[in-house]
Amino acid sequence: MKRIVTAVAVVLTSTALGATALTPAAATEPAESVATTRAGNELSGRVEFDGRALRGATVEAYEVGARPELTRRIARDRTDALGRFRLRVKPSRDRQVYLVTDGGRGAARDLVLALGLGTSWPDSVTINELTTVATGYSLAQFLDRGTVAGEGVGLANGMSMVRNIVDAASGRPARFLRSAPNGSETSTLGTLRTLGDAIASCRRERDCRELLDDTTTSRRGRPNGTLQAMANLANDPLLNTRSIHRLAARGPWGRSVRVPESWVIALLFQGTGRQFRGPGNFLFDADGSVWITNNYIPARVKELVCGGRALLKLDPYSAQHTVHEYTGGGVNGVGFGIAQDAKGRIWVSNYGFKGTKCPIDPGSNTLSLFGLDGKALSPAGGFTQGGIARGLRNESVREGDVMALSWPQGMGAGADGSVWVANCGNDSVTRYIDGDPTRSENYSGGVDKPFGVVVDDRGIAWVTSIGSDQVFAYHPDGRQVEGSPFSDRDMRRPLGIALDSGNTKWVANSVKIDLPCGQAGGASLADLIENATTSPSITMITEAGRTESFTGGGLTIPWGLSTDGDDNVWVADFGGKRVSVFCGRDATCPAGLRTGDPLYRNGIPFDGLQRNTGVQIDQAGNVWLANNWKPVPVQSDPGGNGMVVMVGAAPPPAQMAGVAPAAR
Repeated sequence: MKRIVTAVAVVLTSTALGATALTPAAATEPAESVATTRAGNELSGRVEFDGRALRGATVEAYEVGARPELTRRIARDRTDALGRFRLRVKPSRDRQVYLVTDGGRGAARDLVLALGLGTSWPDSVTINELTTVATGYSLAQFLDRGTVAGEGVGLANGMSMVRNIVDAASGRPARFLRSAPNGSETSTLGTLRTLGDAIASCRRERDCRELLDDTTTSRRGRPNGTLQAMANLANDPLLNTRSIHRLAARGPWGRSVRVPESWVIALLFQGTGRQFRGPGNFLFDADGSVWITNNYIPARVKELVCGGRALLKLDPYSAQHTVHEYTGGGVNGVGFGIAQDAKGRIWVSNYGFKGTKCPIDPGSNTLSLFGLDGKALSPAGGFTQGGIARGLRNESVREGDVMALSWPQGMGAGADGSVWVANCGNDSVTRYIDGDPTRSENYSGGVDKPFGVVVDDRGIAWVTSIGSDQVFAYHPDGRQVEGSPFSDRDMRRPLGIALDSGNTKWVANSVKIDLPCGQAGGASLADLIENATTSPSITMITEAGRTESFTGGGLTIPWGLSTDGDDNVWVADFGGKRVSVFCGRDATCPAGLRTGDPLYRNGIPFDGLQRNTGVQIDQAGNVWLANNWKPVPVQSDPGGNGMVVMVGAAPPPAQMAGVAPAAR
């Protein structure tokens, strides 16, 4: 069964039940543009800079190639006295298009204004400082020395992200950005305008030297123009906040009222404000849509709270940012467990959140399966098979006994079609061979409260064990990998686990979180958070089995983590309002840093973040986080306020299909 609701995304955790407002919008605004013009039609527009029409500027349209040398100019014109231009744009079939313009006669040599169009656009467009910021951020992972290059869904979605930030017709901030839960509720709108002011400083200084100096990075070097400067800031958002702010403070709009914490451009998606209650984890399909788990259904009193009954899918690039709700198949209180198998199907684990008086069976022992069309492929009560016990080590359970699923949490899928799930309730791991519940096996070997699961390219499942402070590794036949279980003196109550391109495993050590997997009693999550004092960390497990832990980076309660295309490690923090980033590989570390060093001393802050659990990086290099829990939760409705995307912040992982990472 499918329900579709349009709007903007909210959020809890797997244990949940135990900016400055700037210039207001004008009273009368032009209608938001709708991309209608197709390739081959005439495109007109206007170039504005520093609040005025830009005369004598050269405007060029480019068709994006897979590599920078294949990106080619397809149209050119010069603006008239009113800043107007007209182009005949005829790209090759399905090619992405963007516009760039210089500053005209006598302008700063390094001034580059831009607008990403994609494959369709309104009849008339505006190019200005704000469209340049939006384009630089949205296409940050596809920009190389000011040239856009790449292909596939990552590039297409990067182009589409531009429309979430600015309106192509007017050059104003997009309605989505100006409205709640964005608008005055976060710092993004102010950051966009401040960076626009920083670009406008090029006219007053007669060159862009100061801005280009301030946006020079060790990883990307000195930008060759203002468009690349914005891409550099997307990749390094804590760069020179004070000096760039000083440039912007002299801007034509006078909107730079205070030094920002960071240059992050981030957006919140909230659906109707009623759909999302505790999204714990998520993944991306081949089109870049976001499939999200949902913990619970709120009630007036916490005892009546029941598990969420839908799998959610967000289309962040649709005109209405549509949120689909897919029900049936036994979905009931999904926590952290979600995986996409080799056939493209979406699996979720039903942890079964509930208050003591919820009238609905908690369903804390099943898995649900959906096709990409949202159709439930599992029976009404979900899949219940837990598997035949294999590969035990001196356990009370005997080889060959039939086990059940029990309070399942993390999930992983292998290239061989197998699906793995962590049974937090009975201290075991279930494997569905080729994704077939009737061919299931169950492995234990000492794992205690398993939580996170990831499967490497050899088919080995790596599983975090909260109760034993270890990570277990299982061959497909249930035998444990040599050296398993792995531990480190700083590995404490591990939750999320991720792989990098070199098969190194990264583990989030929460230190404080102990899940109530069916057991009665125990401390509440709030007590655990308040009373714990041990320093959190992340642990690296190399392919050779060596372990090493790292602290710092703003970590408070690390939960989920993910690695980007440079093998940097992004950590979602349940402490709230920041994401931590660690260098994962010496070869791509900034100068002076090595593997395990935090890229930012206190993480990357953003005022739209709350308590985060899942973190993933999509095909366009956008970093997504699940706002899972309110900072100060109301126990009957503790879920946070949405899905958050940091635009263009990280190189896409190499395994993301259809992505051509930007040249280095």
